[in-house]
Amino acid sequence: MKSILFVLFIALFGLSVKAQSKLAVVQKEKAAPVYITRTIDSEIITELAPGTFVYTENSTQNLVNIQFFSTKNGELTEGFVEKNLLFVIENKKANEKKIFYKNFLETFITNANKNKIDIKTLDYNYNLLSSYITEQICETKDSELLVKFVESLASISTYLDEKQEFTLAELLICMQNSFIDSLNAIPNINEKRALTNHLITGLKDYYAIDDVEDPTHKEFQKNYLLIKKITF
Repeated sequence: MKSILFVLFIALFGLSVKAQSKLAVVQKEKAAPVYITRTIDSEIITELAPGTFVYTENSTQNLVNIQFFSTKNGELTEGFVEKNLLFVIENKKANEKKIFYKNFLETFITNANKNKIDIKTLDYNYNLLSSYITEQICETKDSELLVKFVESLASISTYLDEKQEFTLAELLICMQNSFIDSLNAIPNINEKRALTNHLITGLKDYYAIDDVEDPTHKEFQKNYLLIKKITF
């Protein structure tokens, strides 16, 4: 399962990512130079800071093709970077991905609590990675990662849109009991209430329902009743 978030994100920015591309992140301590051609002597287009998300190809060559969202012109840009500077998420084992996701979420939560969340960063990095985190949680039933992810969503409850609302619905459906426990563990009442309201909207979208009182959709009603049991 690749989350609908990924599809919505691509549509939102009008990106045309190559089918064979894989999501990766610049992982070294210093910026990664982006070359205009596949040679170390070619012109450097720009430098990408550590933590920048890109798409890359499967290649055995030292310089690999990448596509990245340019903050300068708001467009998808292509170039080449050294392969060893990238952490290719899909090529890693589940435990390696978990560590990466957990570190990313902890940093994100810290920045959110300090009101240092940039809306462009939220729209790009967080939304993009959310689909991969959701996929891992639902495939591995990782309750620890789930708790951290729900905490991150609570930290930005003011900014949540339909993409994150749909994510909440997916998490509830794939890990009901653990997800409800994660929601109940949120200490801030306002964040918990906001997240719960976003969850209901996400479930309505997931099941394509307009009226929460509609008794004809049993799966929706079952999940809706679970939400109503959340303690405030």
